[in-house]
Amino acid sequence: MNKAYAFALITVTDPETHLSVEVQMYRHENGGIFGIDASFLTNGGMYQLADPEDEDSDAIIPDPFVDATDLEYDSFKVQLQEVPPT
Repeated sequence: MNKAYAFALITVTDPETHLSVEVQMYRHENGGIFGIDASFLTNGGMYQLADPEDEDSDAIIPDPFVDATDLEYDSFKVQLQEVPPT
């Protein structure tokens, strides 16, 4: 399973609603960068927890840089973490 590390929270304008949306930016360990609507992560979006017994554990989402149809199930997940390891 790959990992991605949060590095910035930005505000953008939703092109449909014209409302402000906070987007949490992540750096994937492959070097790519992607963002997720922050409310998805704080309001119980459709994701898995790294530790189902701990609701504060890392979220696990489908990896945005992998074609899931070509790979094994665990290979196309990415674990979202707050800070990169030092």
